[in-house]
Formats: sequence, structure tokens, C-alpha cells
Amino acid sequence: MLKYHPQHSWVRIEEGRATVGLSAYALEQLGEIIYIDLPQEGQRLSQGLPFCEIESAKTTAELLAPLSGPVQAVNRELDNHIDWLNQSPQGQGWICRVEISDPAELSALLDEAAYLAQAAAEEER
Repeated sequence: MLKYHPQHSWVRIEEGRATVGLSAYALEQLGEIIYIDLPQEGQRLSQGLPFCEIESAKTTAELLAPLSGPVQAVNRELDNHIDWLNQSPQGQGWICRVEISDPAELSALLDEAAYLAQAAAEEER
């Protein structure tokens, strides 16, 4: 199941874990990503709070946690392959895997249609 946080991260839910990444829309807005300050394994994320920083050619932005829970794995390959974020955001460009500590938080996430509608509305502003 793929869901989106309103602040532009995606979440793929599989067996009580969430793989987290940056949405293609966010990448479009930020431009080419040149650096990411990855979270640490064991770090506890809290839904809606910053968990990593991303630097692009245009700006620096904080990525907000789509769900709460401890980070189980971090995509350290991004240290050497930052281009994966730009080229394969929902594939090789994943950021971390989180154990979901509160399944009720999933209700705050958007399905793809709702997220794309939100992105379209932001474009119009």
C-alpha cells in the first residue's frame, strides 16, 4: 500500500513497516537534490516532525516524518548515489524504513489521488 504525507513524503506499507521517501512532486519543486542528512538507525520518528534535511540546487528543506516509530534501516547508498533520489525516488531513492508504532496514524496519510489533487492545488497558488 502506498500513501503520502501532505508535506510530500511517500510511504510504502509492508508487514507493519513503512519504507519512506521523497515524493516526485517534491523533487520537481526542489530541483536536483545535492545532499541529504539521513536519519540514524534507532532514531525515533514522530509524525509531522522533521527527521532529515535535504539540500537542493534551489534550497534547503526539512522532510517531515509521515509516521511515528523507530528507524530500522537507512539507505546509506544515498551517501554515494545521491542521484538515486532524483532518478528513482520510489525505488533506489528510498530514505529509511520505520517500524510503525501507531497504525492509527495511517489515517492522516493521503492516497495517491488525494495527494495528486493536493499537489495540483498547490501548483495553482
